[in-house]
Amino acid sequence: MKNLNKNLIFLFLIALILFGFGLVTKADFNSQINYQGKLTNASGGNVSDGGKCMNFAMYDAETSGSLLWSEEWVASTSYATSSSGIFSVLLGEHQSLSAVDFNQVIFLEVQFDPGCDGVYEEVFSPRKKLGAVPASLEAKKLSGKTEAQFGTLAENEVITGVWNFSNTLTATATNITVGNTTTALTVIQNGSGKLVDFKDGTTSTFVILDGGNVGIATSSPLAKLDVFG
Repeated sequence: MKNLNKNLIFLFLIALILFGFGLVTKADFNSQINYQGKLTNASGGNVSDGGKCMNFAMYDAETSGSLLWSEEWVASTSYATSSSGIFSVLLGEHQSLSAVDFNQVIFLEVQFDPGCDGVYEEVFSPRKKLGAVPASLEAKKLSGKTEAQFGTLAENEVITGVWNFSNTLTATATNITVGNTTTALTVIQNGSGKLVDFKDGTTSTFVILDGGNVGIATSSPLAKLDVFG
């Protein structure tokens, strides 16, 4: 077996397929990668069926480079099972892919230990460049933040930090409640626009201009308090 494996030819059947985008609403996101390949001997025949010891590693270069992630499929985790030479594994099943930055060029190296003795005699070359599909894992993030880091704007949710709005903010109903002596709301207008403009439909009902003029039922008050009508 070992003599045959020294000349193993590694044939890739399916490069990389991202697994687990649910078709059902609210399905959990599966961040594992389905990887398949075929092992043959020097004569082109299939290796024997059964569990195989393999290691998969991701690097940031085709040769040398930095190791980004690795995962063993051995007795202590689970074997990569082959049938007619074909094996299929879910990368990330034993070692999470969550720490891998897929927003870069990544190469996958496949290693095979025919005797399952802890020595990977077969290191298949060249490494395979990952395509665009695994990069879709980044679609779960926005500017590096995961979905769990964003507020859902649920009732009574506490949202901290500075929020900048460049367009229209729409809310069905908003209440501002302050339980201490801190300022409830601060509005800063860097320019000559309106600080506050409350409207009934399209008609201004209460306006505060940048200069301090306050208007009721007018959108352009001419004094510190200007009541129209």
